[in-house]
Amino acid sequence: MIVALPADARARVAGRGLQSGRAYWPKWRNPVSEMQTVKVNIGAVWTVNGCVQDNLRPVEFEGALLASRWGYTGDDNTRGVAEFLYRTGDVRLIVYVEEWSRWQGEPNTYTLHEVSEDALEVGGEYEWLGREAGFGRPLTLDEALAQAGPELE
Repeated sequence: MIVALPADARARVAGRGLQSGRAYWPKWRNPVSEMQTVKVNIGAVWTVNGCVQDNLRPVEFEGALLASRWGYTGDDNTRGVAEFLYRTGDVRLIVYVEEWSRWQGEPNTYTLHEVSEDALEVGGEYEWLGREAGFGRPLTLDEALAQAGPELE
């Protein structure tokens, strides 16, 4: 659970988003811009034979939420991911990732990653999150054509 994110933030953005392949990514920009105490858990939670097991550990840090996004990763909407980008007081960029599944036996994982601005740029691991936060640049023509695939040929 992320305490720094207002409880009604997801409700405020209902209905706004963009279509990206098979995943639907609702988006919102900067619901919290000031430094706050962020409380998250890292680890995993899974259910086996109706029994919930976890190895979660609490983490707390001072940070400002720059951007967040979430969406479904499977065809049947039973798996998904949420990403949150924070800037800490010592100017580090931190990404908190929640990967979830509705399938018994598959874990819900919660991880923290320190990233560079390169990871938020075009071609970076968190490019789409970086775009939400205003990082990046427009694609070059060659990059756009390479991503477009054979449909345009």
